[in-house]
Amino acid sequence: MSNAPPQLLLVDDEDVFLLLTRTLLERAGFAVTPVSESPLAVELVEQGFRPDVILLDFRMPVLTGPEVLKKLRAAGSSAPAVLVSAIRDVEREGALHGFDSAVAKPFSSKGLVDVVNGLLRRRSGSFPP
Repeated sequence: MSNAPPQLLLVDDEDVFLLLTRTLLERAGFAVTPVSESPLAVELVEQGFRPDVILLDFRMPVLTGPEVLKKLRAAGSSAPAVLVSAIRDVEREGALHGFDSAVAKPFSSKGLVDVVNGLLRRRSGSFPP
């Protein structure tokens, strides 16, 4: 079994958010691939990148988070996806659009890390979420 850190795909059009969130997730032990342009996230997965968890904003230029998720699923990714957004009713919107979880901006560092770890545990079958 590999000791490689879990791979996260973080997609958001705000560079400051990407930098801060990448830093906090890397400090928590994750390998993070930050992407500021939603079509690039789709391209990465189409080229074979297989993240363990996907984190998507809702409102982004070109493709919205739900549109990106749909395209990632079509490209073969089965990774759990988290909607990370400041939209109203983020949990309901996330469920409506096929996300596995949702986190409202602003969030606590521990809250986001706990959500990601819960999805990783559920995916690996190590124990219930």
